[in-house]
Amino acid sequence: MLIDINTFDYNNLLVLNERLKLNINCLIYYFYLFNYNFKLNIIVYISNVITVNSISNLFSNALWIERELSEMFGINFLNKFDTRNLLLDYSYIGYPLLKTFPIVGNIEIFFNFLKNWISYVNIILKESSKTEFSYY
Repeated sequence: MLIDINTFDYNNLLVLNERLKLNINCLIYYFYLFNYNFKLNIIVYISNVITVNSISNLFSNALWIERELSEMFGINFLNKFDTRNLLLDYSYIGYPLLKTFPIVGNIEIFFNFLKNWISYVNIILKESSKTEFSYY
């Protein structure tokens, strides 16, 4: 029985050249074997250019987890039945749970209660010892 699939990425990128930057992920499968009363953990180290075979045809509960891992971490699964996104918009580019994901965006959105409208403000990051934001 498949209990869970989990992953995490390391904080550094393996840069081979300018065009090839590998993000290393650790993919962990948790199984429970009823006949032997035994827990089995399988650890696989993968990069963002490697595709992993889907186990959703063997374990039906793996489909939802594989969809989430491909959307949030960018792990590619081969022979996956359902490739729809769970949470993110289809036009969204990026993987929010990677450590290389930027934490500051380009635009901030404010609601002005006096004028009763939404205003979009561009962010410019300045180089300094502490983080400063300037709005224009």
